[in-house]
Amino acid sequence: RVPTLPALLLSLDDPALPISTLDALLRPLPIPLMLIVLALSDHPRVWEHVKAYLQHWHGLPPLITGEDLRRLGVPRGPVYRRMMQAVRAAQLDGLLTSHDEALDFVRRHLDEFTASPEA
Repeated sequence: RVPTLPALLLSLDDPALPISTLDALLRPLPIPLMLIVLALSDHPRVWEHVKAYLQHWHGLPPLITGEDLRRLGVPRGPVYRRMMQAVRAAQLDGLLTSHDEALDFVRRHLDEFTASPEA
């Protein structure tokens, strides 16, 4: 769900904004809409966050793929998306830096993800 423009601008102006939250806010938006957000804001921190996202994190390749999840025995379905999002968030926040770390993360959290009612 995309927040309203005032809520988005307020969130983007947070000095303690984690990169994973920045990603969750901006990833659903097409780049032209991100540029409109910049045009509508006169807050330097909003500019700094959006610029950093576009330069460093927008195209960041994932540490694992759906094929990795399949090999680990993860049942197909919405759990794939949720697990990939969790791995991406941990990667963006610097908690995971390699393919092996991401696989270990999935193994450690597999029961929690597959037991979730959203799975």
